[in-house]
Amino acid sequence: MPFNVTVRNVVFTAVDDSETDLISYDDTWAHVTTGIDPDPDETYNQTGSIGRVHSSLTFNFQGIAIIAGATFPSPLPPNANQTLPNVTVTLDSNTPTRVSIASTPGDAFFSAVPLLPSVPHTLTITVDEATDAFPFILDALVYVPPQDLAQAQVAAPTPSPSPAGASSSSDDAQEARFNDILSQLLSARAAKNGPPVGAIVGGTIGGVVLLALLASAVWYFYVRPRRKGGRAFFYAPGKVSDMLADEYDLKPNPFPLDAAPAAPTRSLSFSSTSSRVNAEPLPAGERRTLAGNH
Repeated sequence: MPFNVTVRNVVFTAVDDSETDLISYDDTWAHVTTGIDPDPDETYNQTGSIGRVHSSLTFNFQGIAIIAGATFPSPLPPNANQTLPNVTVTLDSNTPTRVSIASTPGDAFFSAVPLLPSVPHTLTITVDEATDAFPFILDALVYVPPQDLAQAQVAAPTPSPSPAGASSSSDDAQEARFNDILSQLLSARAAKNGPPVGAIVGGTIGGVVLLALLASAVWYFYVRPRRKGGRAFFYAPGKVSDMLADEYDLKPNPFPLDAAPAAPTRSLSFSSTSSRVNAEPLPAGERRTLAGNH
């Protein structure tokens, strides 16, 4: 059964490698209690699951953090630090991460913090490189169930119950590892509650837009009129007609109010008869009569 341990008021759930109902192994794994590091400080519950090249396992959980630890075979092969097993770890649909197991048995070779608390997560581990003398040996998986980290104590770790058969020194080593992951969680929480990145980005974008609007206004009212051969709007004279010359096609008033009245003109008119005399020659007889009268 998974074992809960409380560190600084934060609950951690430890899943031993032997929990085959929670960890799904393919048929290439070997679950052993011998041939592994016998130190209880280095091997949780004194069990291990040995994986060869291409061995794979899957673990489903719901929490805000997870760590995975491996242990060493006993005895260690010569030049053990040069032949550490390598595995590929995939969390959910994220990019797979290739890692070597820690050079100290019992230390975490993979951790992920923080995780979304409202969705289930899937951890997959595939063995890439291992030898018969130094195989990959899964020790335990530890995750932090969803909870409010505001209750975490900043003081020294509080005592936690011990699983059956575990020694006091083993408990101390486990709490040290839990404190390390808890510190990462609290650091991530502090960063998340830091300056409002969204507000900063929004303010920056707003400032850029405002500068762009100001530049457009300067171009429209100052640069554009000068390119047309005119004057800038704010340097125009005070007459309304001058300021609006570019806006309206003003025409002169044919009847200005301040113009002097024109002098009356005398026109000569003739009757229709006079017009006839001037326009048509008289018959010959009439011309003589008129001449005799003179």
